[in-house]
Amino acid sequence: MNSKILNPIVALAGLLIIFMITIFGFDLAKNLKTYSALNSERAKIQSQIKTWQSITEKFKGYKDGYLQLAVLEYRLGEFEKSKTYLDKALYLDPTYKEALELQKKLKNY
Repeated sequence: MNSKILNPIVALAGLLIIFMITIFGFDLAKNLKTYSALNSERAKIQSQIKTWQSITEKFKGYKDGYLQLAVLEYRLGEFEKSKTYLDKALYLDPTYKEALELQKKLKNY
């Protein structure tokens, strides 16, 4: 192939590679930042769960504590655990409005 034709093609290919690396680099940095934020949020929720578990161990009749645990587990995607805590809250107060609202959401899981 003629070097006059080859040089522009090589230059264009090089520019395309640099462009793609730049785009993927920004995307990777964004993904890492998002991943870090999600891990941080998950750690906070897990810490809150431990706190509420401690509270409900001391105060077994505290329906709000069980609802808090149900909501936190729901936020983590732990739907079976959420249902277990929700059942405890509703056992203590079958007309508990907030618990009944969460129960509607959990019917899909």
